[in-house]
Amino acid sequence: MSQTATKSADDTMLEISARREERRNDLATVTYQGGNLFLPTNGRMLMDMANMMAQSGPMVRDIYRGNPGACMALIAVCASYNLNPIQVSWHTYKASKSDDAPVSYEAKVIVAMLQASGVELDYEFSGQIKDRTRSVKASFTDPKTGKVRAVETPPLGMISPQNSPLWKSDPDQQLCYYAGRAWGRRYKPGLLLGIVSDDEELPAIGPDNARDVTPATPRRGGYVYADPAPARAAPQDIAEAEAAQEEEATAEEPAQHNPVTGEIVDDAPAAPQQDTSAPANGRQIDYDKIARSIRRSIADGQARRGIETAFMDELEAIAGARPDLHAAITAELDAIG
Repeated sequence: MSQTATKSADDTMLEISARREERRNDLATVTYQGGNLFLPTNGRMLMDMANMMAQSGPMVRDIYRGNPGACMALIAVCASYNLNPIQVSWHTYKASKSDDAPVSYEAKVIVAMLQASGVELDYEFSGQIKDRTRSVKASFTDPKTGKVRAVETPPLGMISPQNSPLWKSDPDQQLCYYAGRAWGRRYKPGLLLGIVSDDEELPAIGPDNARDVTPATPRRGGYVYADPAPARAAPQDIAEAEAAQEEEATAEEPAQHNPVTGEIVDDAPAAPQQDTSAPANGRQIDYDKIARSIRRSIADGQARRGIETAFMDELEAIAGARPDLHAAITAELDAIG
C-alpha cells in the first residue's frame, strides 16, 4: 500500500474519531426534560433522534424499524404531549400492509394524551356486564370555572367493533378507554388532530383494494363472476341462426329398431335426459371457497374491520347456510382482534 493511501485512511479514521467526540460532547449537554429525552429543540436534533430510533431494533414496533421518516413523525407527535415515542410505538399499528394505510393509535394512547394535557377524567359505571347494559360516564371538572363536561358511552352490547380481546376479559377497562376517547373528540378536538384511532380506521383505497361487484352468472359447479358480454349479433346472423334451428327441429329422426326382432319401432322409449337446469336461486355459492378467501385475507395481515366489510354479504350467507363454518371463521377473526 502506498504512503498516500495509508495517509488517506489515517485521515479518515481521525475524522471519524473527531466526529464521534463531537457527538459525545453534544450529548453531554442534553438534559432530561420531564423525564423524556425525546424533546428535540431543532430540526437536526429531530433527525438525529429519528435515525437512532429507527436503529433501535426490537425496542420499537416493527413498522418503525429502518424507517427514520416514520420515527420522525412519531417523535414530533409525542413531543407535543411529552410522551416517549419508544413506548408509544408499541401502541400504534397499521390497519393493513398497504403503503397508504394510516398509522392508528390505541385508545389508551389518546387517554394518555389527554392526561398529559391536564385532563384527568373521572369515571362512573352503570348497568351490568352480564346483560351487556354496562356503560361508563367520563367527566372532567374545570378547576377554574367548576364546569363539568361529561360523555357517556352506549351500553356495552351496542358498541361495535369490539376487536380487542379485553372487551370480553376486562370490559370495564375498555369502556373507560372508549369514554376517554369520546370525551377528547367532543371537548378537545384540537388535541387529537391527525390521531386516527382503532375504531375510525380509514377504508382501504386505490386499485389494489378494489372489489369486483360484477353480478354473478348462474353456472353449475360454484359461484363465479360474469363473463364479458358477447358481441351483439347482426340481424343477418340472427336470421341464419333461426333458420338453422328450425331446420334441425323439423329434420326426420332416424328410425328406432327392436334389438331382438329387427322391426322398426315407432314409439321407442325416450332416453332419459340429464337435468341441466340452473339451481332454483340462480346460483350456487361455494361456501368453502369463500372461507378460503377470508382466511387468506387473515393470513395476509388485513384488519378484521376491513375483512368484515369486504365479505359482508358472503358472511351473512354463510351464517344462514353453514353456521358451523361461520362460527369457525368468527373465532379466527376474534383471534386477530
